[in-house]
Amino acid sequence: MNIIITCGGTGGHIYPALAIADELPKQSVTFIGTNDRLESSLIPQEGYKFKHITASRKNPAKIFFSLVKSLWIVIRLNPICVISTGGYVTLPVCLAALLLKKPIILQEQNAIPGKVNRLIGKFAYKVAIGLPTPKEYFLPEKVLLTGNPIRKIFLQNTESPINYNINENNKKVLVIGGSQGAMIFNQTIIDLIKDKKLSSTTFFLITGKKHYIPTRNTLSALSESSLKKDSEGYCHIGFKNKTEIVILSYTSNIHYLMKIADAVIARAGASTLTEIAALGKPSILVPYPYAANDHQHWNAQYYADNGAAKVITNRELSPQKLEAIIKSILTNKTLLEDMSKKAYSLYQDNSAAKIAKLVTSLKSYGH
Repeated sequence: MNIIITCGGTGGHIYPALAIADELPKQSVTFIGTNDRLESSLIPQEGYKFKHITASRKNPAKIFFSLVKSLWIVIRLNPICVISTGGYVTLPVCLAALLLKKPIILQEQNAIPGKVNRLIGKFAYKVAIGLPTPKEYFLPEKVLLTGNPIRKIFLQNTESPINYNINENNKKVLVIGGSQGAMIFNQTIIDLIKDKKLSSTTFFLITGKKHYIPTRNTLSALSESSLKKDSEGYCHIGFKNKTEIVILSYTSNIHYLMKIADAVIARAGASTLTEIAALGKPSILVPYPYAANDHQHWNAQYYADNGAAKVITNRELSPQKLEAIIKSILTNKTLLEDMSKKAYSLYQDNSAAKIAKLVTSLKSYGH
């Protein structure tokens, strides 16, 4: 039995695909993605077979050749089905599956589906959705509300391999700007710390590799404390008002940092929100304003409407507004606990296993 999984571009598409793959026989799974994006390094690292195509959003020649190569791969592997978790690279793979009459299982993470998933969803065998809101975009008989798959490590009790030397009595806030970081988050945290109005708080700030050194240097210059620990890839800086910040260029330890955080400041990508919900964390969400179909706005709104998050638009984000919201959450034990419970109530467990079972159902029906 062969199974093709196609995904690409960002971690938001890749990590759900890996979570589904982990529920399937490893030797049966082959991934298809591009050779110049995150999937080309991440998927082979996880021990899965990986084939690449040259995908494009707009170049007709590249789209045509990626379709031809996808047809060749699908013919050669003769899979029982193709599972797609999104990204423009999935279009030629899914078109090849349609032409060769292979069932497609589509996994849509966001509140508003993108153009590719809307198109493929019309022809898919089943559409597994992460949030209730995309139902209107797909045929009801095809839709299955599974929740979004997340990595198992988020659900395991693991210790950090790194001792960050933080003050355990402080409230802890994790700031995630996405896999590339977010300059606006970095600058807002710098300005917030510069104002010195927030005390006894530990920030974990993931800057993105490109922004790490300038952010580290700026915050280091603001510190009056002698507590400065600088290691490869992260820096710990303390301030006299008992606020401290751990600056990270990137981390594979995000599951641990989220577990110990009292609140999370983040964009509103579906995978990040699912991780936040699984760990029951109150969040302050700043949707990325240029996401396709403004889907991050609708993702964030769903969490806010359910009492699990506070939302600030990119335009409204300022150190003063952020400070006010952080204080309102961290200093109000009842609100903190209520938001935590409501966040966890949005988590649907065993999402990956539910999607993997669809493959089993295909096999039993003789596909």
